Amino acid sequence: MALRLFGLLVCWAVLKKDSYFVTAELINPVNDSGEKGQPYVSAYQATSLLNRTKEDIENWYSSQVVNCWNGFSQLMNHIASRDLCNWEMISRPYSIFQQCLEELADEEGYYYPNKYAEIYIKMGHKTYFSNCTSQYLIDPPDDILLPIIFAPICIIPFLVTLVVWKSKNGKPQI
Repeated sequence: MALRLFGLLVCWAVLKKDSYFVTAELINPVNDSGEKGQPYVSAYQATSLLNRTKEDIENWYSSQVVNCWNGFSQLMNHIASRDLCNWEMISRPYSIFQQCLEELADEEGYYYPNKYAEIYIKMGHKTYFSNCTSQYLIDPPDDILLPIIFAPICIIPFLVTLVVWKSKNGKPQI
């Protein structure tokens, strides 16, 4: 009796296969009528990789990256335009977007980075980050630059003279 009650409380995952799909479904393991257990919650559905060509996977991936882009766009729309160039503000949405693209590719055994991910990443840069210009680095003023250049040049002959003078007597000194 206790075993039967335990069986009522426990759900089992069963894999069902046909020629194109593998589905994992949670079923009730106890069925008094003797019929096959009926699924009541579908937990996962994926297309079998063995039955799909590279072209099928590529087509599937190219259709799914739009979902990643839409999620990224929603996150970026909540960021003020003045903060679009602030990495602290955009790093989280950008990382989520990249992770989404990577996980989609990994899920189907598709390589990453790929041309579709690159297209959407470039589109993101063009859409949200085109006004982010980096500061151009300029040389420091001459009164700072010249001592930085000439100090090592003047020290090198002094150090060479010191090494030669200390090594003349031939005895190792500690």
